[in-house]
Amino acid sequence: MHADPSVGSVESVVVTDDGTMLWVEASSSTQPTPTVRPLLLLATPGGRNSAYWPSSLVAELVAGGLDVVRFDWRGQGRSGWPPGPLDAEVLVDDLDAVASAVLGQGEAGPAGRPLCVAGVALGGWVAAVLARRLATRGRRPARLVLLGTSGWYGDPAMPGPTEPTVVALVLRRRGGGPAELARALSREVAVEEARPGPLDGARRLAEARRWIEHGFNTEDTHRVCWLGAPSLWDELDGLADEVVVLHGAADPVVPLAHGERLAAAAAAELQVLVGVGHHLDEIAAARLAEVLLRPLA
Repeated sequence: MHADPSVGSVESVVVTDDGTMLWVEASSSTQPTPTVRPLLLLATPGGRNSAYWPSSLVAELVAGGLDVVRFDWRGQGRSGWPPGPLDAEVLVDDLDAVASAVLGQGEAGPAGRPLCVAGVALGGWVAAVLARRLATRGRRPARLVLLGTSGWYGDPAMPGPTEPTVVALVLRRRGGGPAELARALSREVAVEEARPGPLDGARRLAEARRWIEHGFNTEDTHRVCWLGAPSLWDELDGLADEVVVLHGAADPVVPLAHGERLAAAAAAELQVLVGVGHHLDEIAAARLAEVLLRPLA
């Protein structure tokens, strides 16, 4: 998935306890490096596969000294699409399995390889739960970055995606052939970016086609399962050595109030991204890279 010759990628499969196969891609520099490279695990939002992360972003992170791991959730992309109900804790188990596989036993922790985790929306919620699990095992991440995330998306006391167009496009099932699906996904991205414009139409359509080529499942229930996920508001202390919350000021799916409360509960640095919605656009990707490439404490 990379055209940059300085980035080498290895695909593998992680098998979970229930036998589901998860597709994983680990990217690193093809050039020898004299120091231990921190490992970065990227978790996409619900309903998105690993093609969500632009190859240009991965190449920038690798060039900056990180080994980067992307994966597909069960039910999306090149991972297994098992039938039956899905809940958010199953996704935490899957991310835990990927982390354990790529880290190996004994490689994380104070004397081992630093682990950084970044997640968007549902992926951020799952990443936060994983960080809590790892901390109880003495393997606390060095850095946790959460973008467009909530500690409890279904909290009735917090604002939700009440605007009809957002609800219709984000929570509905999608269908049709590849061309119709690409157009529907590009419209969805336009709403998530909260700044639709005809000049960006070709870029959005190309992005949607990239997701479809990677294996887009129109029937996944990731987003719906987040609505039933438990609250983390009181369980966000000590998740990582450093926690950073990024949130779009114009996010129509997870309003900014969620990010503000998340940062306060996790004693995290909050960066409000002006002009950014819910989608990982160029502005959000640049800020994400900037945070992830800061020297670790």
